[in-house]
Amino acid sequence: MVIEIQKNLETMENYAVIDYMGSWNIGAYIVLTNKFCIVGEGFRPQTLDIIRKITKIPLLMQRIYEEDLVGCFVAANSHGVVLPPQTLDVELMNVKRFLGDAVIVEKIELKNTPNNAFGNFILLNDMIAVIHDNLYRRNREAMNKIEDVLNVEVVPFKTSLTEALGSFALVNSRALVLSPLFNENEIEELRKLFNILPEKTIVSTVNMGSPIVRSGAVANDYALLVGNKTSGVELARMHNVLIR
Repeated sequence: MVIEIQKNLETMENYAVIDYMGSWNIGAYIVLTNKFCIVGEGFRPQTLDIIRKITKIPLLMQRIYEEDLVGCFVAANSHGVVLPPQTLDVELMNVKRFLGDAVIVEKIELKNTPNNAFGNFILLNDMIAVIHDNLYRRNREAMNKIEDVLNVEVVPFKTSLTEALGSFALVNSRALVLSPLFNENEIEELRKLFNILPEKTIVSTVNMGSPIVRSGAVANDYALLVGNKTSGVELARMHNVLIR
């Protein structure tokens, strides 16, 4: 079994095992779409080179709200970028300048919630965005704005697990990787919402057993980046559905 996994990893392309200043929770510091990548400050130059080589897309190093946690604060796809209202004007302008007119960039505020960590709250790809029903019902006007910026339908989803849906799953156009903390009914509902095939929907952990999948991994349709504590089994399972 170990030999088979090792062979699978050796033949993989478009993946990298990285860290952020020694932390394996790399998902908190990276926003990855099919067209661009935004990372917080603090990555070593060698790591930035690896990210560029693996993703083959433009990369911007940019803090948001003077913090490096861009993966938590920012929700993005190929069409747009949603930023929290605390984003500084200079940060907003830097992102807009980097992306140009082809990608919409807007600051949006959610009401009745202690923070606006859109990367944690929104689970999305280029076709659909899913947000917890509690946040959806309290912020209908903001949902309309999010739809306009990201060019997707925003769909409410009920779960007792968490409002931070974006932290507990990875999704691209072909596959869905979910935390083992979701129950079977929730897994099936999310699969149907994203129109993902059953064989491309898996349950996995990251970084040697962490159920908060997005905290330790990011993916688009072409590349997968995982934290450096991720086991070969975890990496192979995610890569086989997300990239292959």
